[in-house]
Order: sequence, then C-alpha cells, then structure tokens
Amino acid sequence: MDADNNTSNSNITDTWIDNGIKLYIWKGDKGESFKEVIPTGYIQFYFAIEGSCTFKFSPHYSKTLEKGKSFFIYNPDMEFNVEWELPEDSSLVFLFVSLEKLHKLFLSNTAELPFLSGENANRKFYEEKTISPQLMVPLTQILNNQMPNAVAKVYNLAKAYEILGISFDVREPNIESCPFLNDEDNVRKIKQAKEILVNKMTNPPTIKELAEMVEINEYRLKAGFKEIYGNTVFGFLLDYKLEHSLKLLQNKNSQVHMVAEELGYTNPSHYISAFKKKYGVTPKKYLLQKD
Repeated sequence: MDADNNTSNSNITDTWIDNGIKLYIWKGDKGESFKEVIPTGYIQFYFAIEGSCTFKFSPHYSKTLEKGKSFFIYNPDMEFNVEWELPEDSSLVFLFVSLEKLHKLFLSNTAELPFLSGENANRKFYEEKTISPQLMVPLTQILNNQMPNAVAKVYNLAKAYEILGISFDVREPNIESCPFLNDEDNVRKIKQAKEILVNKMTNPPTIKELAEMVEINEYRLKAGFKEIYGNTVFGFLLDYKLEHSLKLLQNKNSQVHMVAEELGYTNPSHYISAFKKKYGVTPKKYLLQKD
C-alpha cells in the first residue's frame, strides 16, 4: 500500500496510523473511484456508515456494501487489486490491519480469534454484518475527528484499537456467573426483552415492568442482559436511541429538538448532552459537518 494520501482533489484520506494499520476515511459530496493494492497478509474491514460502497476485487467479483453494514475479508493466499466506487453523500471507514500486527495485539489470546488459531490460520474469511451500536460510536468519532494531524493520528489509532476489540469480542455468556443462561427459555426471554425495548424506546417500561412482560425475575433480566449484550438494560437502550438519532439527523429537514422529541426526550438538552458524550460533538455540529 502507498504512503499517506490526502490530496486536494480527493475526498478520501488514507493514513498509516501505526506500523501495520492503515485507515481510510471517506466523506464524499461527489462520487469518486479509488484504486489500491492490498498486500497478502492484511485483514480488511469495511464500514458503510452512510450511503453505500461498491468494490471490485477482480473482473469477476464485486460487492456492494449497503448503509449500516460492515464487511470483513481475510485471504492468506492472495493480494487484492481493489477498486472502490465511492458514491456521493456517503460516509465510509476502511481499516486494514496486517496479520503480523494482529498477532502482536492478541498474542496472549489467539485462541479467542477464530482465524488466528490452529488450522483456521490459513483459511479464507468473508463476513458481512450489521454495524452494532457499540461499533458505530468509534466509527462516528473517527468521521467527526477534526483534531490537528499529529493529534488526530493518535486519536484515530485509539479508535482503531477500539474497533478491533469490539469486532473480535467473541465472548459466550458466562454460564458460571449466570447459570440460568443454560436454560434456553431464559435466553429467549432476555432477547424478547431487548426487542420490547427497541420497539418501545420512546416510552420504555421500567425494569420491573419489562421483567413482568417477559415473565422473568428482575435479577435474571439484569444479569442476563448484561452478560448477553455487554451492557445494562438502559445502557443498551441509550446506545440504540443515539445510533437511531444519527439516522434521523441524516434527513436534511431534521432539527435537533424534533429528533430529541422523536426519541422520547422531554428536554432536548438531555439528548444533546448524551449525544456529545458518546460521539464527541453536539447534534448541531454533527449536522453542520454533513453540509
């Protein structure tokens, strides 16, 4: 891969933020094509925060990544000559990490990374997923980073590590600390509780009400929810609401107080404070950056 690039005639910025880690940031108000050669031994992460992205790896293979999706690629046997078609009004983050660098980062925990252990080390991996609220936070912070170059590089490296940590968090529920998760019916009830929260996010039930709705006791609901989703019940709900607010803010007619009201906030200042704490900017500044 080439040296850092941030030319005046391109909306894409590519930067080596560490040895073996390269970050691409695209915030485009017009369409553009971009070519790159990805050497053998690099793991590729693609994130479409807004808009979509089509990339061609060969004359015979291309893929379109839609808004809100991520794509993870690892092929130990070939380098990639890739061409990206980057549309207007899109926001995309690409992260490329060498296998050597990843080994060093996860040296003591390689068994937890499927493609770094045993016979899997030489297998191809291709996986498309929905970007989780947890991943959306560092991705949005990278997109909104307006620090001076030297400081921005350190900041983005920290966010890249956060993205890797979240992406490779493959924990299973801890049955020892929550033995009731051995019961599939309890797991089903906790997942049902999550769906209720999402559907009633503007006027969510209390913990007691939620536990009664899914017919599980409050302790099991709170402990099991934290174990399965890595967050408290209302911590998860806050993350979900703030991520949903990003989508609402994409509407050019959206106003901050209207978004806050749609999310169920009676006081817009509470929404603004929560948004800034999570994304590093106020909703108004986020809107201005998109113009």
